[in-house]
Amino acid sequence: MNLSTTPIDPIRQVLFNFRFIMPHPFQSPLLSALRRAMQGSREVQEQLCPSDALDKEDRSPVTVADLAVQIVISHALHEIDPDTPLVGEEDPSVFEGEGGSQLRTRLQGILREQGMGLDESELGEWLSYGSGKGGGSGAFWTLDPIDGTKGFLRHGQYALALARIEDGRVVQSFLGCPNLASAKSLGEGSLFYAIRGGGAWEVFPDGSSSPVQVSANANPGTCRFCESVESGHSDHHWSSSITRSLGSTTEPLRMDSQCKYGAVARGDADVYLRLPTRPGYVERIWDHAAGCLLVEEAGGTVTDIT
Repeated sequence: MNLSTTPIDPIRQVLFNFRFIMPHPFQSPLLSALRRAMQGSREVQEQLCPSDALDKEDRSPVTVADLAVQIVISHALHEIDPDTPLVGEEDPSVFEGEGGSQLRTRLQGILREQGMGLDESELGEWLSYGSGKGGGSGAFWTLDPIDGTKGFLRHGQYALALARIEDGRVVQSFLGCPNLASAKSLGEGSLFYAIRGGGAWEVFPDGSSSPVQVSANANPGTCRFCESVESGHSDHHWSSSITRSLGSTTEPLRMDSQCKYGAVARGDADVYLRLPTRPGYVERIWDHAAGCLLVEEAGGTVTDIT
């Protein structure tokens, strides 16, 4: 995936600066739920132990934080929008393999701290809440509770990514980046919100918000590129060839997860390259939906590489 910025003309710049965050019935409760989930996930990350993570059947890692965040956000969605399905990354099958019982016990403890006392069957029911099918018509939500799990495990960047899709278009997105610093975040990371046609915003712990905007840098030679930490997620050699051909000598900003979308939307980086490492690889909707809308509403362009 190639994500680049587009210069903003002066008239649009003025309009952009004076847009205010558009109220939406889902906005406040979901921002509150995301903020709680961000804090809870950071607490888990700070106290990680080996039994807090295991490998799923596809060899991708899952942690107790993935499951806790999915349940917390599922509960919030059920309260405010019970008739719209959720397509979530995790499901109850994670408890069936080796280490599943320990993971379940740890999850129950974390949720109790969030005021949610759930028994085994209720855990399964809430994780199954994310088994919606999505599709090109109608509305659904999609959630990656911990995007960048490997980054989470190495105490690096990760993101909580939630998006609403209506008739095949992302119309609303929330992106929580617990370890992505911000001048006004008071050490609580960065929380972004975007609505189609309504702009992109960073929301601060005190409840205030500020519009975010992509960089106006149109000189490829001085652009700062960002890419995945994991070379298995994006072809670093290919990325390097592209940046060299454009005359850029700046070291790429490497970080895990959709935090890269947040960095581009806020102007911390200019271009995000995600280049496939093998033929036929299919991206998952929850890995990009929230970040794509955020960048588009911040004035950027998101496209494939064809």
